[in-house]
Amino acid sequence: MEVEVVTAAEGAGPLGPGRVAAGVAIVDVARGLLAEALSLAQLAPSNSNIQPWRLFIVEGERMKRLREALRQEVHSNPRELAPLPASFRAHRRELGALVYGAMGVARDDEAGRARAAQRNYEFFGAPTAGILCMHRDLGLVDAVGVGMYLQTLILGLTARGIGTVEGNVSFFDTAVDPVSG
Repeated sequence: MEVEVVTAAEGAGPLGPGRVAAGVAIVDVARGLLAEALSLAQLAPSNSNIQPWRLFIVEGERMKRLREALRQEVHSNPRELAPLPASFRAHRRELGALVYGAMGVARDDEAGRARAAQRNYEFFGAPTAGILCMHRDLGLVDAVGVGMYLQTLILGLTARGIGTVEGNVSFFDTAVDPVSG
């Protein structure tokens, strides 16, 4: 497993060509608890035990630059949610009504929905984010292994009282690349 804690003083470019990423916002975290959860997540199974993930923890000045880069990218190149089969669309609508409703945003409030969605790319104000990557050339079975790692990490953090929110920044890898490492 490769884990790098990335702060403002460290080098650049961990994603590089051929990597895809998902982001996890992590509330203020004690390093010992994070280390425990990372050790637990390391036990997640993967295809041929290749452990195809790479995790970068971003905070401080890099976190500020990452938020700004994502804000600019989302504004310049907005992306649509991936289409869902008809049998799943009701679930997305129900979740949207719950989440946006809790924020006081009505379904017909496009500007409010855009502002609320932007919070994903600001990592909901969390001081720490994890950028989880895998190589583009790996397949679905490897993505499943990365998912099991992510789930184990999130459950490990949750069990230690550390809140997380998972989000997808893979659409915006050009924004993530220069500031995440």
